[in-house]
Amino acid sequence: MDTKHPEIQIEDMRFVNRINIAVNDGSRPEDLYHVVSDVARNLFHCTGANIYILDEAKSVLRLASTGIADGLIPAVEKLIGGKLPTIQVELADSKEFPRLLVEHGPQVINDKPTIMRLMEENTRNPHLKKLVPKVFNMIRAFSVVSVTLFAKNEPVGMLMLGREEPFTPA
Repeated sequence: MDTKHPEIQIEDMRFVNRINIAVNDGSRPEDLYHVVSDVARNLFHCTGANIYILDEAKSVLRLASTGIADGLIPAVEKLIGGKLPTIQVELADSKEFPRLLVEHGPQVINDKPTIMRLMEENTRNPHLKKLVPKVFNMIRAFSVVSVTLFAKNEPVGMLMLGREEPFTPA
């Protein structure tokens, strides 16, 4: 137990308690995704925490919750000229997401080209793909960690955290 920073542990436990309350009050999965992404974003000091869920055919990852820091969504929408579109990743057309989806344990990505490829794989729209470098600089997710979510030893989704400061591999 870290006795040097007890305030951090108390705050961490408040975050965990928010998830516990959401689970126990019978929240819909969609509401629970938002709580988890918000808690993860705050707990790990991220600019974003996205939760993707696999469809039943296991061919598409659908963005179920985007925990982008307050103020960033309107800025991104202004840049792209409209509301954020529905985000889904066609795994057959993707290079990065299928690779990450089969990994057990957190995967740390600290290189800009890979992070930008992941961002590009979130859309099929050529106009939006061209805006990825600007969005990348706007959201400042220079380091990403991906955690595959499993149920009964089968991948069901992914939690992706992004922040400016580098994550370090364990």
